[in-house]
Amino acid sequence: MNRAHTLPVPAVRSASFRVAQWRMLLAAMFCYLFFYTGRQTFGFAIPGIQAEFGLTKEVLGWISAAMLWAYAIGQAINGNLADKFGGRRIMTLGAVLSCGANWVTSFASGFAGLILPWGINGYFQALGWAPGSRLISNWWSASERGRVYGFYVFAAGCASVLSYVTSIVVLEVLHLEWRWIFRLPVLLMLAGGILFYLVARERPQDLGFEPLADTGVANAEDKGHEVAQDTEETSAQRYKAVLKNARLIIAAVSLGFQNAARYGLIVWVPVHFLGANWKSGDSMIDPKWITVALPVGMAVGALSNGWVSDKLFGSKRYLAIMLYMFLGAATSLWM
Repeated sequence: MNRAHTLPVPAVRSASFRVAQWRMLLAAMFCYLFFYTGRQTFGFAIPGIQAEFGLTKEVLGWISAAMLWAYAIGQAINGNLADKFGGRRIMTLGAVLSCGANWVTSFASGFAGLILPWGINGYFQALGWAPGSRLISNWWSASERGRVYGFYVFAAGCASVLSYVTSIVVLEVLHLEWRWIFRLPVLLMLAGGILFYLVARERPQDLGFEPLADTGVANAEDKGHEVAQDTEETSAQRYKAVLKNARLIIAAVSLGFQNAARYGLIVWVPVHFLGANWKSGDSMIDPKWITVALPVGMAVGALSNGWVSDKLFGSKRYLAIMLYMFLGAATSLWM
């Protein structure tokens, strides 16, 4: 009797842990869903900024580049901060600080007033992705991360859609000036960050669960070191381990080239579709809304890539990456 009575307990515990896993993933997705409202809206503001300040597109390009360089540097720093202080705190901090930086940018009166807060905003934006990834990896085992990160990147793709739609609403529906692009949409990011902090927990242990057994540590020696050591790795040890991983460096370079193309399109496609040459024609769709097709494709691609890598390529991620980068290059040439 006693044995029969205790049998359902592990199942119940497993089910409750599964619910907690999905809650953490959805919380991170919800927070990152609004992050791009603080980063990918600049292209929609360019026509208004250019008209008010008389800045050339080359100069405006440097303002956008300042944000992206700060974002890149921030990624290299903030991932380590998430390891030290926890993804929950760092990701929430990024949402709050980026919202503030966007509001400061909205009060700009010239080139300096734009490039300084927008560049700083790039660093604050880098407080989002890696810390959120850290929290997810604490809750999901390596064998499930292809699908899980597919959902997480899908949220990032949907964030691009949201940033485009909210920018168009500010300009075309509410008929507000460009400054409000940096004021209204980012309030969603602020709310998302606060809600994420209230819902998410850093590790399974924080809710009374056992830590994951399958953490994805690279090899048996590192796994043994992870179990045996009570002290945390230093920042120097972490960076040394990353820089020694040649495959990771190759993946990083590939991602860099991919982002060069992606952000080039994200920033400048809205500028061209908001231009004078696109305001007339017999198209059934307003060209301003055609811009949304780009982030919609990003969202669908992110979700499908995780499935493709798991199901078609047996979790060999590099094959799915190669396939999608080739298709992305081909469609860019087609356009």
